[in-house]
Amino acid sequence: MKNRITNISLTYGLDLLLILIILGIAMPLTFYGLGGPYLIVFFVILLMSILPVFNYIHGIVNSTISPARYEDLFARTVDSILNINAFNQFLKETFDQIIALTKARNGLLIFYYPETDQYSIFYQKNRRSRVIKNANIESSNALFRAIEGPDNIIIRNNLDMSINSHREIAAELNKINGEIVVPIYFQEIFLGLVVIGSRKKKFSTREIDLLKIFASKIAVLSINSFFFHELLKKKEIEKEQELASKIHHRFFPGHDIAVGKIQVRVHHRTNSLQTREFYDVFVNEKNPEAVRISSYRIHSDITGTSIYMPGIQALLQCYARLGYSTAKTIKKLNAMLNERELFDEDIAIFHSSLDQKGKFEYCNSGYPEPFLFRISGGQPRRLNSPKKGAAEHIQLRTGDTVIICCEGFAPVINEQKDKIHDLLKQHRESSAGKARSAIIKLITPLPLMPEKDMLLILIRMESGS
Repeated sequence: MKNRITNISLTYGLDLLLILIILGIAMPLTFYGLGGPYLIVFFVILLMSILPVFNYIHGIVNSTISPARYEDLFARTVDSILNINAFNQFLKETFDQIIALTKARNGLLIFYYPETDQYSIFYQKNRRSRVIKNANIESSNALFRAIEGPDNIIIRNNLDMSINSHREIAAELNKINGEIVVPIYFQEIFLGLVVIGSRKKKFSTREIDLLKIFASKIAVLSINSFFFHELLKKKEIEKEQELASKIHHRFFPGHDIAVGKIQVRVHHRTNSLQTREFYDVFVNEKNPEAVRISSYRIHSDITGTSIYMPGIQALLQCYARLGYSTAKTIKKLNAMLNERELFDEDIAIFHSSLDQKGKFEYCNSGYPEPFLFRISGGQPRRLNSPKKGAAEHIQLRTGDTVIICCEGFAPVINEQKDKIHDLLKQHRESSAGKARSAIIKLITPLPLMPEKDMLLILIRMESGS
């Protein structure tokens, strides 16, 4: 209380002295008739010159008569740590307060990112900071080897130089001019180190506890920041996927297509973010009696598939309407894609043509082999292509069914082909849509299927016109 009264008295005394100095200069000037606007300008310049000096003297008085107590600084620093809510804030403000409180010469924050196995360094010295991203730090560093948990605090003064590992740690501390190292952990996840530089006296227990609090707060902020960015990424992916789905569905012909005797039913479910399954069904204008049916797979990101899918579909339809066969259509498509260097290898595609007389021509380039189910008799079989890039022909009769499917469905259909054959016989009088639903119910759900795009195309020859 006494110091506070002395401080107030000296502060007001300095202010009064400033006023007396100004009056002492003003009175003689006024006495000799040197007033007017020039006198006002003179005093403005005088005040601007004297005020910094008086402010400096005020600071000396405050620090001498009423110095800031260590407890007050400690409480304020702890409070600022507990209230930080962003990395930028703690980098710019809080770490500087930590260094000022401990009176250390410098400080170092080393951040470790487990998801990328990379390090970043935030260096602070004399209120100057520097950030080094993707720092070249070896994980076999002596400091990291010595840290096994959040309680493994390294203090230079506690090292025993007769122990080889301690000498290695001391050598690393010398390189970074460090005195104490506090690990940053979130539960069992290592996230980095807090390194405080050398100073004249030892660190007290309270200061070490403060550094522990600081490290724990950094850990929480780091995890929160990670999950926040992951949430943003997820939202961005969801938006991209939603946009991609809208684009794709604008080009899809629908799931139920009927052209004369040809019935086509599609089951298509989009789930994958990298590998997308697409299909197309259209009447070939060059031969109005024939229907072109395609299925293909694109391996790319969402943006890539959104761009490539409409282009590939347009090329398929263009080549078909030019009168190209199924084999020549695929050959021209792959040649175009290779010329533009859009993919590292040919896309997996199955392209077929079916006319009203049941003539089924197909060409397969890396896509799973379709299944043929004869309703009149015979065992189910795969429609293989003995010669790569060559077209094959078969004749479909009334009730015959061809199933084109993706890699996810192919193994289980092959395993359940006899049951599927029986199902198709049972539904020979039912619609093709009911047959499709019965097959899908039989073969799903399957392990890993939720992570993939699923595509099944059922083609059936009917008796009617």
